[in-house]
Amino acid sequence: IYPSHRAELFAARVAKDGTLLDPDRIRVASAPDPSFPYRADAPAVAFDGSQYIVAWADNRGAGTSVEMAYSAAGYSTQINDEGRVDEAKPFTPPGAMGVRSLSLTKCPTGALVAWDQWERRDIPEPTLRIATLRSSSTLVGETKVVEGAAFPSLTTDGTGFLLGYVSNAALSTTAQNAVAPIGPDLTLGSSRSFARDSTTDVAWDGDRYVVLNRGRVQRTAADGTSISE
Repeated sequence: IYPSHRAELFAARVAKDGTLLDPDRIRVASAPDPSFPYRADAPAVAFDGSQYIVAWADNRGAGTSVEMAYSAAGYSTQINDEGRVDEAKPFTPPGAMGVRSLSLTKCPTGALVAWDQWERRDIPEPTLRIATLRSSSTLVGETKVVEGAAFPSLTTDGTGFLLGYVSNAALSTTAQNAVAPIGPDLTLGSSRSFARDSTTDVAWDGDRYVVLNRGRVQRTAADGTSISE
């Protein structure tokens, strides 16, 4: 999944042997009006066992591209194993807080989605939200909130989940990388801050979680309580 230079969104499936299955690309999101300063940014994708769920920040109906950072909505769609794309629908409304970045990972009822929303102020203030996203582009269950956090990354070990993010993201002088475990019942556990760095990417290597920060690889126990090189 990648945005084009026009900030429209395309996808391409890749086989296990690295063969590109969609050399002509799959169009996921495009401008509703060629004259509109359309942007589809921050794409994320997860496979739910039968189809791909794609989510991104989208400024259709949100004013100008200048306002996108504070008014873009979270949109999602589905792509089946034949490359057919369903109609894109919003799972957050455009409004006072705009979506900037997202992450998805598979969960038993669809995909777990994390996204940040930024409120326009002299110093923009983000809020990180986590919820279950169904293939119908609807959020179900309780939405978890982490105040002041942004730039999420999600992964799963098949049972529970790990969330990586930047805390105190509005101020570079106090921003820190952090991880927090999420239980099978989607209970958000205690966070652990461990570096003052760039954004945090997390993944599961089959044994434990892997945390990547600006080329530095660390590993954490499944409960997110210890981190080592």
